Amino acid sequence: MNALALSVGTPFFPCRNSRINKRTFDHVVTGRFDPSLMVTGYAGLDAVHDVFAALRPAAGTIDHVKILVRNELPVGTGIIPTS
Repeated sequence: MNALALSVGTPFFPCRNSRINKRTFDHVVTGRFDPSLMVTGYAGLDAVHDVFAALRPAAGTIDHVKILVRNELPVGTGIIPTS
């Protein structure tokens, strides 16, 4: 099972409205929605603390929506914006 399937609603990640989540998942599977558009950055394993800090901004400004943690990125890379 991949991460996308887990996010739709499983015993590990229960959801309140599985019908909406199933529809979203169907849109991803059929190509109607490209989830990569939500990815705003990449980070290595050493930057996980920075990722959580960036996704919970204190000042109310939001710079990131989804940051993918990639184990192949070199140490010290930090968060790399997608654009």
